[in-house]
Amino acid sequence: MKIKVIFYIISALIVLFISVFYIHQDQNSRLHCRGQVHFVFGDNETLPEFKGVYTFFFDKNNEFLSVNGLFIDTDKTFAVQKVFRVNAEMTEGFSDDFYELKTKSITSLTGDNLPDNLALRYILGPVSVISIRKNTRNSYVIKNLYSPVFICHSINAEDH
Repeated sequence: MKIKVIFYIISALIVLFISVFYIHQDQNSRLHCRGQVHFVFGDNETLPEFKGVYTFFFDKNNEFLSVNGLFIDTDKTFAVQKVFRVNAEMTEGFSDDFYELKTKSITSLTGDNLPDNLALRYILGPVSVISIRKNTRNSYVIKNLYSPVFICHSINAEDH
């Protein structure tokens, strides 16, 4: 009988520890969302386009943007599998809820063959300025220049 009680107490403590651990992990996440995009950078005859998926993952210490898809130029198609480490910087002259993404580093994954200079120019650069604007208490509008791309819902609204 005592062994059963001890077993149940130890089991309950293990479950409690795991629950606290996962709750703490979730609270460190500020934003995690994914959206499908199709960007045409010009008149669709002379300038390239990108079809793919943007995945945003921001926590208290790191901010990453994972980009996967196809970059189609006039004479060549590139596979894109890149991870951008970024800073979400508050933009001067706008309200406190407007952030622009600035690239800190780029990592190319196994299947990627898009040169980093094209990625910095078109995927996350001056041609396609990606910005984040807080929309409500726990959601954000992801924008490309002046047009909204998709809406992200924050994982943990209490942190905002």
